[in-house]
Amino acid sequence: MKLRRISVLVLITTFLAVSPFSAKAADYGIENCKLVSQNGFYGVNLGWLKNSSWLDGIGRKKFLVVGIDFSNARESGSVSQMVAGFELEKVNAFYSKASYGKMGLDFTIANAVVSLPISDVGVYDIQIAGEVAKQIPRSYKLADFDGLIGIVTSNSSYTARTALTALPTSVMGNETGHISNATIVAGISPKVPGWTPWMVIAHEIGHLLGLMDLWSREDALAWEGKTSAPFSLMNTGAGWTYAPDFFAWEKWRSGWIADSEVVCLELNNVSAQIDLVALANPIGKKLVVLPISTTKVIAIEFRQRSELDVGLQKSGVLVYEIDLTKGQFQVPIKLIVSQQAAREPYFKGLEDWRRNKEAPLGSYETVDAGFFRVSNLADLATTNLLITSESLAEVSQRIDALKMAKPTPRKMLSITCTKGKITKKVTAVNPKCPSGYKKVATR
Repeated sequence: MKLRRISVLVLITTFLAVSPFSAKAADYGIENCKLVSQNGFYGVNLGWLKNSSWLDGIGRKKFLVVGIDFSNARESGSVSQMVAGFELEKVNAFYSKASYGKMGLDFTIANAVVSLPISDVGVYDIQIAGEVAKQIPRSYKLADFDGLIGIVTSNSSYTARTALTALPTSVMGNETGHISNATIVAGISPKVPGWTPWMVIAHEIGHLLGLMDLWSREDALAWEGKTSAPFSLMNTGAGWTYAPDFFAWEKWRSGWIADSEVVCLELNNVSAQIDLVALANPIGKKLVVLPISTTKVIAIEFRQRSELDVGLQKSGVLVYEIDLTKGQFQVPIKLIVSQQAAREPYFKGLEDWRRNKEAPLGSYETVDAGFFRVSNLADLATTNLLITSESLAEVSQRIDALKMAKPTPRKMLSITCTKGKITKKVTAVNPKCPSGYKKVATR
């Protein structure tokens, strides 16, 4: 998939609705953009308040996969049969791609169903996890695993799909060790119309990394223009087959995007030129962050159709606000959509994941982010990201001049880099292989 750079024009006005996060331009570093969550839920949040018991996003993670049944709902099939519909190999492939190869998943499937001595009537996830720890054969040493995936028999009335993080030893421990993170998923999931079972597992593992649900429990919000669907797997399942990658902010927070690939700007900084690459590109600047208060930031990234965002119909600059006072199911990320998306009338009852397909800014589109303007200049400028205090009228004149000049777009080159069995494709004006990789092809 060809990946290209995007040109963005960000315009900072001189009036502010709230006091900006203050810092001198000379000493304004990346740490100023790592805001701390003010309202996490069971520890999951979007800020730099991390629980050491969560999964970290780097390296191979070992999961023990068990089939579960109850005294009133026994399973006649094998664990492998129970698990097959969830296509765990796709879960691993997703995280490998989303993390730019920094995280992988290994699954050990238990050879027998864990039969719990309790009924499924009124049972809840943490109770199931505790019983699994008691009943699982001691040949499986919990200390050898980073997490547990429990698939509940489809014969059960249990229909939930949940994640449990930072579990204490008293809940998910026995004499063989302790597992802090688990997800319990109803076995009926592969049979539910509209669901993509492997994405259910991938979504729940996102919680084990400390990430939040980005949707609201209120069904009405699915079409009121108040969710960030469909640009993250941490949204509700609607639209997962469209653009199910993570937001760049979530990737940065998970350790997959390095600090060196993020540009942190002071809100009243009026002079900056930045090169921004598509989110799927493993090399280059992927995220621009502007703190607008001590609890809110505006983030800017470029989304392009890719192996993960396979259904993306409109490439462009994605602008969104992150509110770190918001908790689980309180819609902590709000898209600042293009005029094209905003024109869709709400009375149509159009779901957000459909409406927001037009959210990215296409060529020459501009959006008002409240504190500044963001314009997408595609590849028609010599600098990709320009920060300026110009008025909107002056910006319009700048864009008109660029259109008149019709400069030649910079040619993008693609190279293939290998490191052992790992292969990465890098696309840029002057592509370079990551450290330790060798270039094997150019086109």
